[in-house]
Parts: sequence; structure tokens; C-alpha cells
Amino acid sequence: MRRLWCAQPLPPHSSRKEASISRRCHAVSRLTKDGCHAAEVLLDGADPRQYTVDVVDGLDLFPAHVALEDVQSGLKEATMGTTRLKENLVDEVLDSDYEYIIIDCPANRGKLNDNAMYATGNIIIPLRPENGYESGLTNTIQRLVMEAREYFDLNILAVTPTDLSDRIDQDTRDRRLLRELTTRDAVARHVPNYAYLSEDDWDAVDSGDYDGALPGIRHRGAIDNANDAGLPLRDHDSTCDQLTCYDELAQIVEAGEVQR
Repeated sequence: MRRLWCAQPLPPHSSRKEASISRRCHAVSRLTKDGCHAAEVLLDGADPRQYTVDVVDGLDLFPAHVALEDVQSGLKEATMGTTRLKENLVDEVLDSDYEYIIIDCPANRGKLNDNAMYATGNIIIPLRPENGYESGLTNTIQRLVMEAREYFDLNILAVTPTDLSDRIDQDTRDRRLLRELTTRDAVARHVPNYAYLSEDDWDAVDSGDYDGALPGIRHRGAIDNANDAGLPLRDHDSTCDQLTCYDELAQIVEAGEVQR
């Protein structure tokens, strides 16, 4: 099985599935500065295969580029500018070269984001316990997902808390984020099992009787180090205890939904 990762820089169905996934849910990223290959592929129709980079066995990368903002401007002026990523990259190599294509895109609105959602039809939404996460989740669903669904099908594969580090038996930001995700009806069904707590679980947390694993993707130096090294987490540190979370995310991509 070969997979292609299409990276984008961030601001500081059938037998196959594609997933739109954000940077905090992976551990490989690369930024290039020479010749804007993204413009040549998306705007001029060049063959994307000549720009893919082998990362490790089974994983190739279509790198990000420092001039992607210029590409976004070009897509605004292009005919059918929202369809270019699907037509010029995804449709060109999916099935023939790769079984899965994962597109890394920022959460802000723009033509690159629209292209990613249209090209994949699926999205994973990561949330960190930081200021504004409540409005961030609502805005992502209302301004990205719901608006996109007016024009094409878009499936939420998962909503995952990530980069957690605090206790959940006290009034911490981690706890508030997890409570928001696991008790909000429209969202809870999209929370992966590694991050989900039932009401009984919460009761056990509050009584001091909870003995399960801490929920969510926890902050680990190995994750940041793997990203800096340009390697998948498993290849950088096969002992990291968060790998099971990423395994479940991969299973969700395969299944097309969270399975309780």
C-alpha cells in the first residue's frame, strides 16, 4: 500500500477513502522554496508524479511551498478553481499510484482549503485546548463544513482533541474541551474511542475511580521531534504510547466513520 501526503504550510463511497487532515494529526511535513511545483500542477496541469518525494517505504510526499499564497490567488482567478486539486492531482494518481491520499490543509477559509475538501470529500478536525477552541469548533463546522455541503458532499470522519497535557479531574482547559466534545450531540459520535468518555466515565473521573487511559492525543516530545525530522512518528519512535491513537485514526479513514 502506498500513500501520498499532500502538505500545505500552516498559518503560525468506494473501497478507497481520502482524508483531509491537519498538521497536528500527522508527523511528517516538508516545505520547499525552489520553483513552485504546486502552481505548475494545480494551475498549469503538470504531472504531479515528478514532484513527489519518497519519505519512507509506503509513504510519498507532495511538498508544501513558500509561495502557496500566490497559488491561492491564482486559483481564485482560474476557471473551476475549486476543482483543480481533485482534477490535476488526486484523480491523476489515486488508485493508479496510491491507495490513500491525505491532504494537509489549514483551517482558515480560502481556495486551497476549498480544493482540499472538494478533492477528498472527508475531513478530520483536530482541536487543541487553547483559547477560542469553543468558537473554533463551531466556526469550523458552520463556516467550513456546512457551507461546503451546500455545494458538494463532505463527511466528518473524526473530531479529535490533540496536544493534551493537563489533568481531567480538575477544572482544566483539557477537561473543558473533552467535556464539550463528548457531550455535544452533533459532535460526540465523531470523537474517536481513544478520546471518548461516557457519562459513567466522567462520574468515575469525578469520584476518583476512573482507571482508564487518559483520553485524547497527549502531548509528547516524540511527536514534535518526528515532525522536525520529517518522519512518521512510528519510524521516528516506535515506542511512543500515542501511536495507538494514530492507528485508530487510520482505521477511521478506512471505515469512513468512528466505530464504537
